[in-house]
This record gives sequence, structure tokens and C-alpha cells, in this order.
Amino acid sequence: MGLKTKGIGMFSGLLVLMFILVASASAQPPICSNLTITPAEIELGDNVTISFDIENSRSISLTHLVNIRIARAQAYNLTLIPVELGAYESKTVSHTITPDTIGDYKVTVNTIKGHFTVKHPEIPPIPLPPFLSNLTITPAEIERGDDVIISLDIMNPNNQTFAYIVTMKIGELTLQVDSDMGVYESKTLSRTITPGAVGVYIVTVDGMTGNFTVNPKPSFWDKIPGFPYESTILGLVTGIFVLWLLSRRKMTL
Repeated sequence: MGLKTKGIGMFSGLLVLMFILVASASAQPPICSNLTITPAEIELGDNVTISFDIENSRSISLTHLVNIRIARAQAYNLTLIPVELGAYESKTVSHTITPDTIGDYKVTVNTIKGHFTVKHPEIPPIPLPPFLSNLTITPAEIERGDDVIISLDIMNPNNQTFAYIVTMKIGELTLQVDSDMGVYESKTLSRTITPGAVGVYIVTVDGMTGNFTVNPKPSFWDKIPGFPYESTILGLVTGIFVLWLLSRRKMTL
């Protein structure tokens, strides 16, 4: 009887131990793993996404509160995320934040750790002004009502595309010429104008200077070669010659 009672006691103890082990296993909370933080480095004002895998090892559905701790220097922030899990279910959970302070951040999700960095936004370099050259005015002398062409070369010295405005000052007239320039692109800009007044026009573009002249449109008499002086003399000589011929004719009669 004593041995039998002892054996039953040992068997009962084993059953209790197995029950405790099974109960503890079934009560184990979900396991978090594979913490990922993307991107690992951001600029101030950008988003960062914290993601991790979570697995429910129990045979029942549950809602588990995941504790995300985000620390910078001596300050930290705690966020509780409720995650619903079915029996033996695994899933990936993501949480996106927008940090408002630069610095190095440490992230802890339950017992797994990671980190990311927030830095100042990069300030783009100030673009260089375009290079202008070879101011050309053709023709250099025109008659009133004719066209004149003003051209120049322009080059974008930057590794970005830009839209430039080139200012041409022509006498009292100011023209603004728009030019979309590709990376390191060079091209020739030209504008055609028809001046309305006679005179000398000074052209200035970004420190470059040139000029052209507008003359009056010639009249009919101006188109006669040598008018008025040579034509007048020729007319007088012709008249004298005709009178001489007439006088000779009378004398002969």
C-alpha cells in the first residue's frame, strides 16, 4: 500500500507539472521580431516607418498591446498599438511618425531595438547666373521701317535646369526674353525689332554694349544718283548745250 500510494503521488505530481507547463505555454504573450526602420536617415519634416512582425503562439484569438518606445537624448515617447491576432496568426505591423526634432533616435518594440537619425534639410546651392556673350546686331545700319536682329549666346553653368530672363535694353525700350535652359546647355537667343524713329540706338545686355543706326527712308529724288548737286550741274550743262545748239541753228538759217 505504501508503494502504491507513493507511485500515485508521483504520477499526480507529473500531471500537475505538465498542466503547469501547458498552461504557461498557452499563456505566453505574442512574440515580436524583425524590427525594421525605414529610412534609417531622414531630413526634418520627413516620415519614418517602424515595422515589425508579431506572432500569436496561442490557440485563441486575442488583442495584444504593443509598446513602442522612441527615445532621443533624455526624452522619450511611448505609444501603445493594439494588435488583433487570430489563433497562431502572424502578421507585420507598421507605424509611421514624423519627428519634429533633429537628432539620433532609439526605438524599442517590446524587447527588440533599432534606431534612426533626423538631420537638417539640405539647403540647395544658389544657382549661378547664366553666362552671356557674343552680342551681335545685324545689320549695323538700316533705313526706317526695316528690321534689325539682336542676338547673343547664353550658357547655363548649373547642374540643374533653370528658366532665365534676359533683359535687353534698346535705346529707351526694354525687352525681357525668357529662356528655359537644360543642364549645362548653351544656345543662341535672338530678337527682331523694327525701330520707329530715326537715330542711333544703344543696345545693352548684361554689361555688353552695341549699337545700330536708323536712317530716314530716302525720297524719290534721293534715289537719283548725285542728287541734288551733281544732278543740278548736269542739268545746267545740258541746258546750256541745248541753248547753244538752238543758237547755232538760228545762225545757220
